[in-house]
Amino acid sequence: MISLIILLSTPIIIGQAAIAQKIKDSNSENSLEVKDNDLIVAAVSGGIAFIATYVTAYLKVERDLRSQYNVALRDKRIEAYKDLWKHLKPLAFHSLENQIKYSDLKQLSDNLLDWYYGLGGMLLSEGSQKDFTEFQDKKRRS
Repeated sequence: MISLIILLSTPIIIGQAAIAQKIKDSNSENSLEVKDNDLIVAAVSGGIAFIATYVTAYLKVERDLRSQYNVALRDKRIEAYKDLWKHLKPLAFHSLENQIKYSDLKQLSDNLLDWYYGLGGMLLSEGSQKDFTEFQDKKRRS
């Protein structure tokens, strides 16, 4: 990003040097016309550099805020999922109970609903919310 700013500000420096040179050469007849062109080049270069700097800074701030949000969301999810994990024990593949009973499924569904509306529902990703809804719908239909 710094190299981009340097690259974009180079015309400003060149334009300013040209203006300074033209002021020194003010004895010539066309010096005023050249000075006007140099001022235009410097102004346009300055505008481009300003816009580039603004856009670069804006994008960096946006990226930093998004990163902070993602870190905070991940930390909250980890805490919420610790509680959720306990409720999922009846679904464990390595459980000694090979078959889950309807009463266990109903209890699991009730526990998940309590977790969803009490602690973690807002923290679920869209995909996880869809899976949660499908699970609840299947339980309701059975």
